[in-house]
Amino acid sequence: MDKLKRMLLYAILAVFTAGCGGTPVQEEKTFALEVSPSTQTVVALGGQKTFKVISATDWYVRSSAPWAKAVTATGEASSSGVNMVISCEENRDSAPRSAVLTVSNLGKESVTVSLEQEAGSDAQIKRGISTAEDLVEFAKAANGEGSMAKYLVNGVVKLLNDIDASSIKEWIPAGTAELPFSYSINGDGYTIKNVNWVVDLEKYPAAGLIGYAKNITIESLTFGSKDSQVKFTGNPTSKVEIGGIVGTGTNLKISKTTNEASLTVTGNTVSGENLVIGGIIGRTDASCMIGGSTKAQGCVNRGNITVVVPATEGGIVGYNLGSIKNCSNYGTITGPADGSFGPGWLCSINKNKTGVTSNYGYGFVGTTPALMKNSMMNYEVGYDMEGNTVDWTLDAYYDWNEVEKRQLRSGLTYHHYDCINVPQHIHVLEIDLTDPGIEIDCAFAGEMAPNPNANGNHNNGFNLRETLSMLCNRRRTEGQSILGGINGAFFDSNDGVSRGFLIEDCEPVYINNPSVVQALKRHVYALTTFTDGTASLGSKKFTGKLRKGGKEYNYYTFNDTTMRHASPTVSPVNLYNWRYVRTPYPDRTDIVNDMGKDVLYVICEYNADVMKVNTGYASAKVVDVRDGRSGSIELPYLTDKNQVGIALSGSVANEWSTVKIGDAVELKCDMAINGDASKPIYSQISATDQHMVDGKDHDSINLDKELNPKTFPVVSEDGKKVWLVVADGRQDWYSKGINGYELYRIAKKLGGWWACGFDGGGSSTMWVWDPSKDSGNVVNSLTRGERSCLNYVLIREKQNN
Repeated sequence: MDKLKRMLLYAILAVFTAGCGGTPVQEEKTFALEVSPSTQTVVALGGQKTFKVISATDWYVRSSAPWAKAVTATGEASSSGVNMVISCEENRDSAPRSAVLTVSNLGKESVTVSLEQEAGSDAQIKRGISTAEDLVEFAKAANGEGSMAKYLVNGVVKLLNDIDASSIKEWIPAGTAELPFSYSINGDGYTIKNVNWVVDLEKYPAAGLIGYAKNITIESLTFGSKDSQVKFTGNPTSKVEIGGIVGTGTNLKISKTTNEASLTVTGNTVSGENLVIGGIIGRTDASCMIGGSTKAQGCVNRGNITVVVPATEGGIVGYNLGSIKNCSNYGTITGPADGSFGPGWLCSINKNKTGVTSNYGYGFVGTTPALMKNSMMNYEVGYDMEGNTVDWTLDAYYDWNEVEKRQLRSGLTYHHYDCINVPQHIHVLEIDLTDPGIEIDCAFAGEMAPNPNANGNHNNGFNLRETLSMLCNRRRTEGQSILGGINGAFFDSNDGVSRGFLIEDCEPVYINNPSVVQALKRHVYALTTFTDGTASLGSKKFTGKLRKGGKEYNYYTFNDTTMRHASPTVSPVNLYNWRYVRTPYPDRTDIVNDMGKDVLYVICEYNADVMKVNTGYASAKVVDVRDGRSGSIELPYLTDKNQVGIALSGSVANEWSTVKIGDAVELKCDMAINGDASKPIYSQISATDQHMVDGKDHDSINLDKELNPKTFPVVSEDGKKVWLVVADGRQDWYSKGINGYELYRIAKKLGGWWACGFDGGGSSTMWVWDPSKDSGNVVNSLTRGERSCLNYVLIREKQNN
């Protein structure tokens, strides 16, 4: 219920209770209701008239004429008087007219006053602001010195053209706390240009083009032009609130409005919360909206703001309680900071985080570019880092301090960087592949492929399979000198399969089926290391071949879940080895890697070395044959690392029906990188999306727009240096996470030529050995504990050194 309705209800209740012999509830009467003056005259063009109301109780006003409307329809009790503002429409009749205003209070008192309006005229009157003289007279009229009617078009103040304001030297803002400006303004796209004004803050503590505005909209206006400025002078002793457009706003809407004028405060007798200044508006209340729901409705500040003392100083708003949306600041905001008060490119203090979104920070705060940490003084609680945007292309965005450097051995260094201007922590393992004692390898958790978790892909924290730290520590106890590691490719946690291939120690560990490869086109890239000591982040393509009796066959998968059933059309020939374990976790008999029953299984044993990638055929002989097509068989799970199983179905199985123990078989695994399968591969793990190609941005922002923890590899132009990177995220003002473009820029800063993505989010983990403590640990900051990932990238000393 609004205040007027509530007051009318109180008045009715007072009459009712008095008629029933009761005593109405009201304040004790100490002075009579007075309204002055008793009559006022209004020009034919209309305008606003102000009366003063003295009343011992709250009051309300009623008008006898529709052309005379109350701007302030109710008021509070006051012995010194409260302004009652009446807005009068233009009189278009040839005769004068009158209106009676009845003011009543809760003490059952009533007083009438009158308005007399002059007769109208047939003459055409140009309404609006078209000259500097109009602008000055408009401000005077707004402050009660004349009629506003000349400047109104259908009740709205309008600019009729660009206005050259160079003749104005001292500006008197329109609207005061005692008489708030209450007319909406439509600039109609025009500019008040050549502004070089002085405003005396001792006289006008609410200062701007408009000083104090209430219950209005301002749109499509530009204030100032090149080299325009407003100097705010004097030494006020009370609070001042300054804006390029408005000083103080109540229930104010400003959209499609730009401030081009520099604002300078020269006095220094007030500071902190007593000195509020914003490029668009100084102070807003909770009902204010600066900008709008679309970028076209946004406001822009291009003016520089300079204050010599700590102040509540913002590029768009000084002190904000309302909403700021789709606004941009390009100005330089300069002033000292002291405790809670100081400059911010968006605002100084924001009390409505959810309402301040989709804003754009450019320009500078002092000498520092507009970034997250200088958006506002209370940025940790007031700034939405995903809802607002700063210029990611600035080099300063990526400035960092190195908080830790750990030389793990020659060729391997761990770095921990803390960004200066944005909340971001970045961890890097820098690997020099020219060092003969260092190598990069890959691993499946628990050495099992697949390695199902049967957890519905709800994969937070530890869940059955090895975490990175568990794997690294286990490998060290087994004799491998693991020095560092990160999580690897994206994966299906429930089924325990990767979204792409994995090669370890030159051997294929996992090759998924062609239909999945075709569906996962984003995962065509991979971090590949070669036996010649170089690396690549190029695209990969697998070709698998079998040769028996002079005939060559394709095989399609290696240790994939296609082993669970026969696929005579999609993948009729599939390979597996000792990593394909029937029950990965003996205590969980419900988790099973099954094998197809109606399949011809041919078990082979290598004659010498096992099959390796891009090294030609490896020879083997058949040591067992089990044909499930003709009856029940014991499924041939393998444990011997020198054996490989071939699962055949469909027409290929029919061709192999005569296979017998002792037959010769040859097997080959080729992996073309960027179309070339000539180089032997040492390790490979799938990646996703190339964010950097040939040292340049590869549409990185459209690949990944969200801020999240990220894990990613970077490779140098010559392929001889690799950086494995983890960016922490989802930790507010410790580390926000990065988007795709930031991934590219970090890779560029490190010196990379190629960059792709690995699995990120809650999987992002880096483990590093500490020689001084003879132990290793996870070095990055995890949000939900260390996750049981499926595959990992490891850095270790070469095993034969």
